[in-house]
Amino acid sequence: MEFEMTKVRVGKIVTGKVFHVADDYAYVDIQAFAEGIIYKEGLSLDGSLKSCKDVLKEGDELTFKITRIDHESQQILLTRRDMLREEKRAEFAQKAEHERIKVKVKKVTKGGLVCMYDGIEMFMPLSHIDVKRVNAQDFKGKTLECIVLESSERRIIVSRKVLLQEDERKAKEEAYEGIEVGKSYKGTVTSVLPYGAFVSFGNIEGLLHVSEISHHRVNDPNEVLKKGEEVEVKVIQKDGG
Repeated sequence: MEFEMTKVRVGKIVTGKVFHVADDYAYVDIQAFAEGIIYKEGLSLDGSLKSCKDVLKEGDELTFKITRIDHESQQILLTRRDMLREEKRAEFAQKAEHERIKVKVKKVTKGGLVCMYDGIEMFMPLSHIDVKRVNAQDFKGKTLECIVLESSERRIIVSRKVLLQEDERKAKEEAYEGIEVGKSYKGTVTSVLPYGAFVSFGNIEGLLHVSEISHHRVNDPNEVLKKGEEVEVKVIQKDGG
């Protein structure tokens, strides 16, 4: 059978067979005019690999990307960083959406935050940074807990806003479960209306009806209560109770 030499160019993906492995580099036969060489930096995404021997052995057949062709030294420089990145993205894409993760904000763009997680790039739109309007620049370099909204091999969208909303909802549910009918609580008046006032205590808000404000008849709640005032109230009914 006639041997066909692989045509090489920078950026091309080739398949090769590892034939020598050292700590800092490995040689790969890609059936080209010269042997391929890959350094340990090209075998990890975060540069934490201590030895090529930890991930390669002689006889391994893998795909590589050509990054440089040196005709003078007769070497073709290879990397597997792109392959590792795609493998991680594909693996991550199989995880269920709405999984909670911690990401590091890499940079701020006009549309949102570019984040990194385990070597994988993700995007957090401006509208999903917080429940309120914030300055995106304040989050540069920070580690944020967020939820995966969309995950595919092409892109991953995350949200901190949804996580904050879920946490707030759970906190309110837990606080509501802890409220006991017949028990008194200290709270703060959040608004005063013709039919009564809303009082906040903990993570929940209750209605203090105009008929329950005082032992005496109250025609206008504004004459008795003010927004921001601290009051003590007794729970006489819970919705669904």
